[in-house]
Amino acid sequence: MTGIDCARMMKKLHLNNEIISTTTSKEHIFEAFQLNATQYLIKPLIRNEFSIAMNQAVNNVAEKSKKRVVLTDTEGIKVVDVSDIVYCEKRSHYINIFLNDGSVLATRNTMIEFWEIMCKYKELVKLGVSFVVNFEHLSEVKRACIVTTSGVEISLPRGELKIIKEKYLDLYCKE
Repeated sequence: MTGIDCARMMKKLHLNNEIISTTTSKEHIFEAFQLNATQYLIKPLIRNEFSIAMNQAVNNVAEKSKKRVVLTDTEGIKVVDVSDIVYCEKRSHYINIFLNDGSVLATRNTMIEFWEIMCKYKELVKLGVSFVVNFEHLSEVKRACIVTTSGVEISLPRGELKIIKEKYLDLYCKE
């Protein structure tokens, strides 16, 4: 099994591990970043670059553990890890929050109220008036839609493709 295959399997299993891709070529760089690799290092490894990548991965894990949101759904109050949110959709008077374990929470908020809570998490992006998508669970960006890791296709509002690409690059191409 290659490292890319392993990363694909981790993503399919919804494991939020940090990935540092190490290779002898630049051939798989785009694929590694589609799988949310923290870094892509070319061999032979330079100790300082590897150390920086490891520190970044450790910091990312620590940061993820802090990202929790308290939501009131139809059954009560729930604490949810932001990394578990795949996407959210406004339907009627509720916002349905689709989680990576397949469960759905329903909270009674306007999208404006909901986005005020969620906008501080840079991996979450608002699409039009009805959707909030977690880039950690994005598997593909097409011209007219995005595809989540759970296979759900969400149509992109007109003119949003360029904005989505820029936000994605901002999130994953850290300096």
